[in-house]
Amino acid sequence: MIAGISPVSVACADFAKTLGFEVVVCDPREDVLSTFDIPGVKVQPVLASLYLARQGCHAKTAIALAAGRLQRFGSNKRLTLFADGETLSGQTLSAVLPNFSRTYVILKAKDNPKALLSPTYLQQVQILRAPHANCGLGSSLADAFQVL
Repeated sequence: MIAGISPVSVACADFAKTLGFEVVVCDPREDVLSTFDIPGVKVQPVLASLYLARQGCHAKTAIALAAGRLQRFGSNKRLTLFADGETLSGQTLSAVLPNFSRTYVILKAKDNPKALLSPTYLQQVQILRAPHANCGLGSSLADAFQVL
């Protein structure tokens, strides 16, 4: 599953499909849904956390990317509160944790995990650092995979 449509997610989806993976891309933004067209890739018009909560997933390893530059959103979206009082980071992890046997959260090198995640979530995930996060999503993934 890929969260969000972007040039990087298009490349990742195409690559994953070529390798034979079942690929689902989640993005609730109507304006970008029509721009994504890779044959055989399922597109869901919802937040990835909501899709996982409803559909579940394979019990393997989850990697939650939380090291972005936060430029398009205009503020730290990881701390944005939903109607239930849960942050975006919390909502994502509440959907991911029950469905995966291992969960890693990628943060910027200087991020304080205690400021972004509750103690409950911190006990259930492993934090990976992305020292090159300012170079973009691909660099954050590369940093994570070097550790893994």
